[in-house]
Amino acid sequence: MEPIGIVGVGQIGLAVAERLITSNLATIGYRRSSLEAFTSLGGIAANAANEVVEKCSLSLECLPNEPALFDVIQRLPDYTPANGKTIISLSSHSLVAKEEANRRLGEKNITYLDGEVSGIPDMVRAGRASLFVSGDAETYSDHQKTLEAISPNLKFLGDFGAATKMKLIANQMIMIHTLASAEAIALAEKMGLDPFDVIETLGNSPASSEMFRFRAPLIANRAFDDSQASIATMQKYADLIEAEVAAKAIAAPLSISAVEWFRKANDTPASSQDISAVFRLLNSVAK
Repeated sequence: MEPIGIVGVGQIGLAVAERLITSNLATIGYRRSSLEAFTSLGGIAANAANEVVEKCSLSLECLPNEPALFDVIQRLPDYTPANGKTIISLSSHSLVAKEEANRRLGEKNITYLDGEVSGIPDMVRAGRASLFVSGDAETYSDHQKTLEAISPNLKFLGDFGAATKMKLIANQMIMIHTLASAEAIALAEKMGLDPFDVIETLGNSPASSEMFRFRAPLIANRAFDDSQASIATMQKYADLIEAEVAAKAIAAPLSISAVEWFRKANDTPASSQDISAVFRLLNSVAK
């Protein structure tokens, strides 16, 4: 079987690679810094992003930002329709950037699908992350089994851009549920309740959520430092959520409040900590 390519073997890219390699899929990857962690898993190191695309019919794009994405695109050669390539994005770029990438890659006879991973790297490794994909349905069908190796929680959403929109909604809900969990533990402690009793009692109740079950223990233990989803990384989603709410002119009091609190938390020492550290800000302003 032809190898699968990964352009950008960072935190998410490495977790994706681990899923592919443990499924016995040969994987070629590239990143600008060390590939030691990738090759130790059994991955094959490439010397450049265009080498990955050249050697693989399917490449997964896991680049950290939009300048890196467009830098890779401008270095790729033009292909003929007969030997065209497919790149599936698994990065959280803006929809405007992904649409422009789709246009530029189309001019090179490279099919580009919009994909998003909802979940931290450890969730990807465990097969618990959600994977959203949108774009050309036939191309998706061609590569569905490979995508299922990354996550069984795979959903094709139709027209290009739908995956990026779905990820935005997912992060909107994550921010709201995390803030609600922080509020609940803060109030429980002020009322004299043991936070661990609250977690045990409510964790599987109708009042709970996946975010409460995952992040309330972090809050109760004040274990904010070991994070794969920091307050700082959430800021671009906060900005996009605020912009979409304004553009669509909807009433979204919970979203606006969550954006406000996470933005304030980003201006504190908790910025580099897990998003549950918004609890620290709530506590610091408590009367």
